[in-house]
Amino acid sequence: MIHKLTLRNFKGIESAELALERLTVFVGPNASGKTSILQALALLSQMANPDLPRAGVLGSFGGLSAVLKRGTEGSEAFILAEGSWRGDPGYLQVDFNPEDKRPVGIEVTGEWKYEPFEVVDPPPVPFSLGTRYAKADRSALPDVLRDWENNILLRLEPRKLAEPSYAESVEPRVHSDGSGVASVLAQMALNRPDNFAELLSALRAIIPQMVRVRLSLAEVTRQEIETIRIDEQPITRTVNRTYSGHRVLFDLLGASDVPSEGASEGTLLVLGLLAVLFSTPRPKLVLLDDLDRGLHPKAQKDLVAQLRKLLERDPELQIIATSHSPYLVDHLDPKEVRLSTVLPDGTIRFAELMQHPDFERWKEVMRPGEFWSTVGEGWVGSAQEKPQQEKPQE
Repeated sequence: MIHKLTLRNFKGIESAELALERLTVFVGPNASGKTSILQALALLSQMANPDLPRAGVLGSFGGLSAVLKRGTEGSEAFILAEGSWRGDPGYLQVDFNPEDKRPVGIEVTGEWKYEPFEVVDPPPVPFSLGTRYAKADRSALPDVLRDWENNILLRLEPRKLAEPSYAESVEPRVHSDGSGVASVLAQMALNRPDNFAELLSALRAIIPQMVRVRLSLAEVTRQEIETIRIDEQPITRTVNRTYSGHRVLFDLLGASDVPSEGASEGTLLVLGLLAVLFSTPRPKLVLLDDLDRGLHPKAQKDLVAQLRKLLERDPELQIIATSHSPYLVDHLDPKEVRLSTVLPDGTIRFAELMQHPDFERWKEVMRPGEFWSTVGEGWVGSAQEKPQQEKPQE
């Protein structure tokens, strides 16, 4: 898992050093850097994936200009994750060097004794990455690097979660927006019924009205680009193709055969998250914006309980999320809560809830969410001045 994340000049964040737990939830005002933390970890994961083109990864985040903090061109800029994976310590780092016109670099090292960093000069694509492992037999990849391939940033959309889908591979995956859930569930129900039963049990624990989740056959129409040749001239055109896929149906207390389009936002969002967490191969790092979205306060409590069960089952799993709900934060350990704020000059700052100067005084009286609601985030900037050793001990 990642124990420490360090950012320099990433998006709106000039400098941040954050300790991370296996379950860490960021809270704070809008536009205060919470989502940027998730995006930094997602970018790092994708840059470490040897199957993805580095220039394409950077492009999916808006390009280098969107990644760098405005006005810091030519300054030090990087993302660094330090931790321990499969029992071995190490780090994963991406450096951005726009002034030098060098490629974005990624370095993996530590006790793994593996350094795939290699600058290609001149780069085949501006700010792309050339690495030895990208050209080598994938069987030579260290297992810790393989683990990063399945990490995912979830920004789930109910409309996408409700759509029917068809499997393009033997092991379909849920995409970042939630599309593909029906295919993942169908594959799980057919090939891993025990996992499907566990998923349903977790879903019922959070949504008690849920009786059953079923999959039915459905036609899925996709727009695809095809190229034809007329008089030896290639012509591209858009065509609609129909495939056989699956759709999700819910049986609820007092209502059967409820189509996914008719389900509540909270039900769909929980189903999408659980589909990711029970999928194969299971991601080692799950990043989720708005963990509490669409959920009743009791459902938020039950969701945290189910996440803890999954974390207990898989010691390599780590979940980093954002939230705006004090009700959800009430069910976290204080050491799992990180606060963000924006200072009057626009600087973004982070702090642990336990760093508040009055935390020791009130920790036995207030729950974490109640304490956060009471003290707010105005103190976060001054917490940066406190030495690390002065923080309350566990």
